Amino acid sequence: MNNLKPIFQEYYIKNLIDLLLDKFKNAKFQLNEISNNKEFHKYSWPNIILSDEITLTNNSDETEKWNIDKLGKYNNKRREITLYIQKIINVSTAYQLTDINLNLNKVITEITTIVLLHEITHWIVTSVEVENSNLYNKHKYRSYQQKCFHEGLAQFFTFKSLQSELLSIDVNIFHWLNINSPTQYSIYAQLKDNEISTIIRMLIVARKKDIQEWDKFKELATLSRGTIKTGIYGI
Repeated sequence: MNNLKPIFQEYYIKNLIDLLLDKFKNAKFQLNEISNNKEFHKYSWPNIILSDEITLTNNSDETEKWNIDKLGKYNNKRREITLYIQKIINVSTAYQLTDINLNLNKVITEITTIVLLHEITHWIVTSVEVENSNLYNKHKYRSYQQKCFHEGLAQFFTFKSLQSELLSIDVNIFHWLNINSPTQYSIYAQLKDNEISTIIRMLIVARKKDIQEWDKFKELATLSRGTIKTGIYGI
């Protein structure tokens, strides 16, 4: 699994990530385009590690292994993404059992796409510089509000990326994963009716003010001339 090309060559992965990064690039995020045309994606990514680790915690219940939080992680200090490939395969197999007509390899590719989109967003939010703003002085991820901020944004950009391509099975898998994930992974729904460009603009402002709490981010966005639409979630 040292060669990334076979697993990341698929249309879903390279195109969805390129399309998302295009939107950040248009907002002046300093993403580096790859000049070598032989590369299989448009922009430089953080280092990606493929891991076979499948260990659960001692108090894990049966649903923990389907938790999207257990399928990948972004290390902010190392600027490094880890994808837990064996866990992704196990979860893909479980999802395939919900519909015998599904192709397992396709499901594996799609869940890998969801996880990678999520982790790429963590990288952008915390580690990619943007003009007229700054990086967060410190990555805050201790309180529930801070977790909601970072995971909510990662889920928002992942969901909107899948939705924009009208890949219904991807969205179904995304929702299925959320069922067994902590609540901070579903809170993105409070912003889901907004455009990606709107939330990117709000992220730039949040960086300037060092805002890393979900409710403060929502308040900031709501006060920004009504750019955040009021929906059924009361924002």
